[in-house]
Parts: sequence; C-alpha cells; structure tokens
Amino acid sequence: MDRNRAVIQERIALQERASKLPVGWYMLLRPSPQDLPPSLSSMKMEVDAVAVAPEGGGIVFEIVTRGLPGASKHKLQAIENLRREVQKSSGWDLEVIVLSDPGVEVNPSDIEKRLESAIQMAQSGADSNNEYFVSSGFMLAFSALELTLAKWCQDLKIKYSPNASAMATLLVSEGHLSDITYHEIRKAQGVRNNLAHGREAPSAVALDSVVNLEALVRRVSGELQSASLEQ
Repeated sequence: MDRNRAVIQERIALQERASKLPVGWYMLLRPSPQDLPPSLSSMKMEVDAVAVAPEGGGIVFEIVTRGLPGASKHKLQAIENLRREVQKSSGWDLEVIVLSDPGVEVNPSDIEKRLESAIQMAQSGADSNNEYFVSSGFMLAFSALELTLAKWCQDLKIKYSPNASAMATLLVSEGHLSDITYHEIRKAQGVRNNLAHGREAPSAVALDSVVNLEALVRRVSGELQSASLEQ
C-alpha cells in the first residue's frame, strides 16, 4: 500500500467535498482543538477535517481508506466513539468518507531497470565469489516481480496486495495466470521470505536463481498481457 498516494487521494476527496458545502461554510484540514466541537475537548484523537457553518456548528470529517492500517476494526470502533461524542455538541455531526485502496504506482521502465540491475549485481557477485551480491540481486529481481504483478492487478481490476503470492493467487483464480507460473511465484516468494528473515544464508541463492527469476518476471508479464487482450 502506497501511503503517499493515499494522502493525495484523501486530500482530493476533501477538496471535492469542500466544493459541495453550502454557501458561507469553510473547511479546515487537520483542525486545531479550538476548531472542534466542545464535546471533543477531552478527546486526544485527531480528526482529518472540519467544515464550519457561519451560524455555528458543522461537520467533523474522518477518512477511511480500504487496504490501509487506518481501516482496521480498532479505527472503525474509534470512529463510532467519535460519532457519539460529536453528536453531544448541538449542530455538529460526523461524516465518514470511505475511499478505495489507491494501490501502488508502477512505472514499467522501473521494472526493467530493476531486472537489469539485478542481473548485473548477481553476475558481479558470482564473478567475485560474493554471495551477498548474488542474494541482493535476487531480492531486487523479486521486487520487479511484485511490481509486475501490481501493475497487472490494476489493469485487470484485481485487488492489489503488497505480497506476490497473494496477488498471484487472485490472478490464477481468475484464469489470468497458468498453474505452473503460479507455483513458481510461490516458490520464489518462499526463497525471498527465507532470505529476508534470515532463515537461509545468502549462499543458498546462486546466479541461476536470479536468471530464472528474471525469466519468470517476463513470463508473468507475457501471460498477463495476453489475459488483458482477451478481456
């Protein structure tokens, strides 16, 4: 989940809502305590925005973006508590704006650069007998795999997840990926997890593993491009 994109999306949503306020109302983003309803004076929870009416009172705005930590059950319960407190102040109400997960911004040229750098790094590591360069090349190539899956999830209207296996599971269930490719993605995810969490030494990854992963990324892109053309 890309938090920067989410912030931009939230700001746009608030600007659009502000444009629909009655004449004379104005919106404050990240309001100070004195701009809040009196009943919120004892609460420490920050609010996203308030719209203030010229005659007093107004609306407290909270934004929930699906797929981000802020959409947790804890957050939703906190919003319900906030609603009860807001309604204790005459003329005030709470409005919750629910947004979809903004996903991740993918630049195709970035994927290609990552793959090229991954192979160069792994080849350099193999030539110099530096296992850390080889394993780093694998991790970089895996990031290209995740970006490739994210790109096609967006194009094929599949829910984005910051996890290659999870995205592959959704894509194969919709018939967009072959079973063989799906299982290879799962295998690569396992290697990546073992390296990232120290369950395997860098020496467990050879140059061939990085070359094969690069080929997998290109095959994934090819299969998903074909799937998009069939839609």
